[in-house]
This record gives sequence, structure tokens and C-alpha cells, in this order.
Amino acid sequence: PFPWLQARVQARVNHVLYGNHYDSLAIAANLSQRLAGALERKTLIDVLVAHLPHQMGILEAALWLDDGGGLRLAQDSSSPKPMRDMHHLLKDQFQRNLQPTRAAELWARFPEQMDAVSNSLSWGRLFIPLAYEERLNGLLVLGSRVAGEVYSDQDLLILSTIARQAGLAWANVLLVEQYRRISQKLVRSDETQRKQLAADLHDSLLQDLFYIKQLLYQRHAGSDLVAQIGKSIDRLRQVIKAQRPAVLDRGLRLAFEDLVDEARKRANGAPQIKLEIELAEGPDLPEETLTQVYRIAQEALANALKHARASTIRVLLHGTGSNSLNLAVADDGVGMVKFTQETISGNGHFGLALMRERAAMIGATLSIQSHPGSGTSVTLELCSES
Repeated sequence: PFPWLQARVQARVNHVLYGNHYDSLAIAANLSQRLAGALERKTLIDVLVAHLPHQMGILEAALWLDDGGGLRLAQDSSSPKPMRDMHHLLKDQFQRNLQPTRAAELWARFPEQMDAVSNSLSWGRLFIPLAYEERLNGLLVLGSRVAGEVYSDQDLLILSTIARQAGLAWANVLLVEQYRRISQKLVRSDETQRKQLAADLHDSLLQDLFYIKQLLYQRHAGSDLVAQIGKSIDRLRQVIKAQRPAVLDRGLRLAFEDLVDEARKRANGAPQIKLEIELAEGPDLPEETLTQVYRIAQEALANALKHARASTIRVLLHGTGSNSLNLAVADDGVGMVKFTQETISGNGHFGLALMRERAAMIGATLSIQSHPGSGTSVTLELCSES
């Protein structure tokens, strides 16, 4: 009958149990913001098993997610060795009831089913289904609170809202992963076709032009005609190099030196292009890794030449020899207006989005920083186990 009194009592209880830092509205807003921006599997998991327990004073948490093969443990959880696969009977029960449920209620309603998982989930105090479009696609289990096992009705309301947002976020993550698989398949197919085209042009058309030029020369044909054939051969070589730089087979150092030399010829001295390479001897990188690093540098350098209006472009390539590489292409040009990492895939940024996909294919991290009047820098970090 007195909602204001109930709210004050609840606030006092929160203060006693959790201290001054428990602010339900702030927690809900913060977690909602994090979930709204979660397009990576790791980000979503961190929000639910790290940030949420920390902000709500929860000691243990475990998360199961369904990406098509049933509920599977999504991380090395903070709980004591939870079962990796969620029992199908338990999943069936939550498919019918998509609301947060206290463990005591769950054990009372389904004693036989819960006995099957009681050893692994005895620490659980609250079971929270994650659903999207009335389909269960995840389950979050929370343990005891820092100040006891109390989960108030207000807690359940917050967690129910967060669970709905998490269900939507997981559906978005799966869509992004599907898009990336398709995108990466297309990139690999494109590289395969480029390589085949380069080989076909080299072994057929280029050889034919060489033969024609030599034949014309032997028959003392006009020098203008021989020179024109020579120009056609040079142009064809450039086309072949663009499809598959043969110099890549001799290592990144020579490939980058050749790439920058070609860029300097196109730039004709403005801007200045400076190259710094420091590569230690070490394990050979896979062909796909070499190709994607080269393509990212090629795209970044082409963008800088075309759009930056810079006076200087720096290309830095450092490697430790232990399968770790750092690439940076930075200019002092005009920069990009209203540019953020989230707008990379927007209109006009297809090349930047493709660089990001190439980086993801080899397990590298790509960072693009740009501000109006302060230039643009593209940084690639690759650190893989040998």
C-alpha cells in the first residue's frame, strides 16, 4: 500500500547487505550498455561472468551457451568445476519457463532432474535462462552473494531484464560470426582465384608476348612496334603482381620493400614514404598469414596515397621471430571525419572493413585511429603460439 516506504526499506536492505555501491538502476544501465555493444563472443561472456558478478556482489558464476549443438559451458568459470554440458532435461525445463528461478524453487519443482546435476551445480543459487524469440539459447547460473544468499525481487527484476538483453546479444553474436565465416570464405576464395589467375597469365599470355617480341626483334620489325609490345609486357607484369606478388614467396621483407618501391613510383615524391623493417629470424609464418599481412599493408598504403593528402607516410614492420608481428601504416594527413571503430563497416569504408576481416582470419588485432587534421594510423598486432 505504500510503495515509497517499500522502496526506502529495500534501499536500506541493499545498503546493509551490499554497502553504498549497490545502485540497481546504475547497474542495469551499465550492463545494458555493455550488452548493446557486445558483438564478440568473448565480450558477451565477460559481461555476464565477470562484470555482472562484480557489480552485484556475487561470488561465483557460470555460463552455458547454445550455438546449435546444445548448451555448452562457455568459459573457465569462477565456479568450482561445473559440468561442461548442461543436462538436456534441465534445458527442457527452462524452455518452458524463461524466468530467473531460485535454486530452492527449482530443486523443489524438479527433484529428479536436478539430482542429475546437483553435484556440479550445488553452489548455484539462481538460474537465469537467456532467451531470444521464446527460444532458450543460454543459461547463467549465479552463486552466493558476498553478504549472503539473498536475491531480492528487485534483483530478479534487474536480472530478468539483463537476461532478455543477453539473449538478443547472443543472437547478434551468432549472426556476426556467421557473417564473418561467409566473409572469410569469400576472401580465401578471392585469394585462390587471384593466385590461379596470376599463374595462368604468367604461363600463357606473358610467355606469348615474350615470344612475339623476340620474333619481331629477330625479323627486324619496327622499333616502335617492339617497344609497344615491351610496354604491354610491363603492364601485364604489374597486373600479375597485383593478383599474387611472387616476391611474397621470398619473405615479407622483400615483399614490403617491393610494395613501398611501387608506392613511391606512384607518389612521385609527394608524399614521402618511409619504410622501417625489423624482422628477427624465426619460424616461418603460414602462407595465408603472409598474404593477409601484405594485403592489409597494401590496402592501408593505397588509402593513404589516395585520400590522406599527407606529406609523410610511415610503414613499420617489426617481428620478434616467435610468430609475433607488428605492422603500422601511419600518415600525417587530413584524417577522417566522425570516424570510430564501429563505423568501419559503414558506407565508404568497405576497404577498412575488409582489412578487419583479413586480420580476424589470422587471429590478429587491427586498430584504426583517425581524427580530422591529425592523420590516420592502421596498426596490426599478431601474436600466435609457435
